[in-house]
Amino acid sequence: MQRDSLALSGRITVTGIDTRPKVMRRRTAVTASGHGLLTGTAPAMLGERRKSFEEDLRQTLLTHEPAGRYEETIRAEALVAPR
Repeated sequence: MQRDSLALSGRITVTGIDTRPKVMRRRTAVTASGHGLLTGTAPAMLGERRKSFEEDLRQTLLTHEPAGRYEETIRAEALVAPR
């Protein structure tokens, strides 16, 4: 995807902006310890509820997929602009 220009902070305009998409796949296994289950959640935000959240999540995932193996698709995009 090519963009013609972008005003940054209202001070400068950059031209010739290009986007570089990246799609990655990651395999995650549900383990008894809950390791790897909180990729999209900030553990500190859960506070004292973290352990019960991890256990509920683990049980739900194992009910859905008894083998406990999941594949996650991660999409990222970088904006590249020459000076």
